[in-house]
Amino acid sequence: MNPNHRIIDTLTHIADSYRSQGVPYKYKAYRTAIDAIRSLGTQITDVSQISSLPGIGKAMVDKVREILATGALQQEKDVMSDPITQAIQTFTSIHGIGPVLAKKLVHENALRTIDDLEASSHLLPPQARLGLKYAKDTALRVPYDEIEDHLTYLKKVVAKLVDPMLQICVCGSHRRGGATSGDIDVLITHPSSSSDSGSEYVFLHVIVGVLRDVGYIIDVLAEGTSKFMGYSRLNPSLPVRRLDMRWMPYDVFFPALLYFTGSDMFNITMRVEALRRGYSLNEYGLYEIPGYEHLHHAPAKGAEGPPAGAAKGKRVFVDSEKAIFDLVGMTYVQPPQRSK
Repeated sequence: MNPNHRIIDTLTHIADSYRSQGVPYKYKAYRTAIDAIRSLGTQITDVSQISSLPGIGKAMVDKVREILATGALQQEKDVMSDPITQAIQTFTSIHGIGPVLAKKLVHENALRTIDDLEASSHLLPPQARLGLKYAKDTALRVPYDEIEDHLTYLKKVVAKLVDPMLQICVCGSHRRGGATSGDIDVLITHPSSSSDSGSEYVFLHVIVGVLRDVGYIIDVLAEGTSKFMGYSRLNPSLPVRRLDMRWMPYDVFFPALLYFTGSDMFNITMRVEALRRGYSLNEYGLYEIPGYEHLHHAPAKGAEGPPAGAAKGKRVFVDSEKAIFDLVGMTYVQPPQRSK
């Protein structure tokens, strides 16, 4: 357990309330601060330990000071005790219900609970009705070992019924070693695939079809050529789980694997280091930025590299995550250490 779990949990409750109310800039500010505090690794006993961390301003320092002094945060108490706020958070946790619809359901239709929603499901659009159908299951966190069982099953079925050369990884907090995850995020590629050709995108459609035929995928939220969103279950004794599968051609697979593994704070650090060396890094690749020297050593002190919005040039092929670390001048960090 993180030594600062009380602070992290408290700030997470506030962040979630802003997300459910449709205030993304405040949600993002809290998430940035939470990631910075989580990365410390040592117990915070005085706010001087966090005042210089990136993403933590005076207002956030004051909140942490209150938690340290009183063991709680009045803002969290207000959020957790307000039935309107709690109802909006409950509704926005259901796939297909955003802040605008959640507020309408609460304020105009006087709904407060999942049972209320089920009795008034005619008020919901199709995707939200599907989200509501599995809401009680998907509210449960997915244990690490269960996700490993999903991964083993997916690899076995896909290798047998589609193509044994397909590569499948689970990303997100699971790959970082998290004890539980909110859903199952899968990344798929094939060594012979390339982003220069669209023919490989047929793989995802075939994979989804096979997984539906064997009863693993039980409902579909959305399906395209490169992304699937839906619901899966290993067996009837287990809860239904949210499943996202994304197809990435092999020449962009490792930047995607890096990006979708996270954490958000770690990805920001990687992008900043890439820019300092004349590269642009995102989930679709590592790109040379025209007009800037591409350094394979530490840049001069004070050098910032091109601006974040600089035009991208040629994509650099990488055949591993470590190759990306090498190019941006960073020591390779194992996934479980990327949350720290």
